[in-house]
Amino acid sequence: MSSDSRYWFAAIAMFACAFAPARADNFLLRGFTWLGYLEGKELREGCVAGGPDRLRLIYNGIYQEQVRVYEAERVSPGAGGALSARVLTRLNLANFRLSEIFLGTRDPGSETALDAPRFDALIAAAIADGLTAPVPDGLNLPSDGFYWVVSGCLGGHYSIQGWAHPGERFAALRFPALLAAYDRTGVPFNPPRRVDAGERMRARSGNQHALDIVPAFDVRLTDSGIAGRMPGL
Repeated sequence: MSSDSRYWFAAIAMFACAFAPARADNFLLRGFTWLGYLEGKELREGCVAGGPDRLRLIYNGIYQEQVRVYEAERVSPGAGGALSARVLTRLNLANFRLSEIFLGTRDPGSETALDAPRFDALIAAAIADGLTAPVPDGLNLPSDGFYWVVSGCLGGHYSIQGWAHPGERFAALRFPALLAAYDRTGVPFNPPRRVDAGERMRARSGNQHALDIVPAFDVRLTDSGIAGRMPGL
């Protein structure tokens, strides 16, 4: 990266931190706030008895290629609610304008109303898949791989869980099928695949794609959230 490029990227980073503290809909700005969003930091801090149930379900289909974000929130305890879906994809910087960094990348999204039985079914599936169980010791989630992370506040208690591909836990998941049925974005899932050592090495050096800005990184999940952070850019 040239010295001029580093200067402009540093400037972008400064403005990103100042003006976009929690934007999940912008690929470049995600790098500065992503870990807190991934672990549902504000869901944990706002989780109180008597509050509405909320779930954040995130699919990492290789971070540099596709991330899907689902937010489910009840209107009131025991009632139905809404499910939002957002598909975040890698920017094509060749056709990218600087102003879009602050305006968002117009990624596909959808909103779906869920009645109480469907909302209950989504929560039940997430719990059956292990949402409220202890996080497996040493669970590592590589951005240049495929995984799900679900965080949320249910009945006044914060929970977080992750499932990495390949693995039996990932293969047995039930809640993704419900999300797919409610997803109106029109964008297909980036399906899990085997990531070979060469592809992983290129991603971790930032050279997988000529236009990639964010190299691959790992996060380690614990019962209280994420222990770790992105490396310096």
